[in-house]
Amino acid sequence: MADDAKFSLSEEACPELESFFTDAINDATQKVLSVFQELSEINSNARYQIVMNQTREFADHYADEFSTEVFSLFDKWYDEGESIHQFILDMEAGQDQGDESVTAAYDLESNMRQSIADAFAQEPTLYEGSDRVDLSGYGGKEKLFTDIDELLQNFDKELEEAIDDVESTANDKGEDNQIYVNIGGILSSILTAYKSFFEGFKEGMSENLSEHVSDNNENAMSKVETDKEQLKGTAENAGEMLKGISSLFQL
Repeated sequence: MADDAKFSLSEEACPELESFFTDAINDATQKVLSVFQELSEINSNARYQIVMNQTREFADHYADEFSTEVFSLFDKWYDEGESIHQFILDMEAGQDQGDESVTAAYDLESNMRQSIADAFAQEPTLYEGSDRVDLSGYGGKEKLFTDIDELLQNFDKELEEAIDDVESTANDKGEDNQIYVNIGGILSSILTAYKSFFEGFKEGMSENLSEHVSDNNENAMSKVETDKEQLKGTAENAGEMLKGISSLFQL
């Protein structure tokens, strides 16, 4: 990192820097909550048990393991050289500009961490019903799978655009204030984690549904073969009067 990097933690700059981080986190959070809201609406209409169970499990992971992962990313950034306070200490800005810069850095980082906590304090909406309906009323399994896939694909696209926006802002504004680059680094890491988390959910949902459909098909085919054998035997034992029926069930 160049010793002549420009930076500012002035009273005017800090609110803008904080907004850069907080706005991106809040925007990602609203996108996440929107996905859960739409999944809830899908579940309230389809009431397909596998999808409902997977959504609840996903929400639990989001509030528990994933939130822990995001805090770990932030804490690692905070403890290493890319954090704001460490950048200033490395630049010896504490001596050049007084203790105010270091104090401002710690305050800014504290507010950034709090914005993450506030984000995860917002609970996703889940459909809690247990009654089932005929999927034909929803449009069938194919429509259900398609709707979920499109929902998650759209989220993935939106997160990709959000990451691009963060990196673009960090690069543009970082020319005049290096702190944007420091914040942009952790923001990009967090948003990428969101993206990866939902990609994992999408893949898990797809595999679960595919396995369920495959199992159902295998069970259905097995039942057909069993029924055919039973009907064949019945027809043969019935004698000449049922020869016509028997021929319908030859394998």
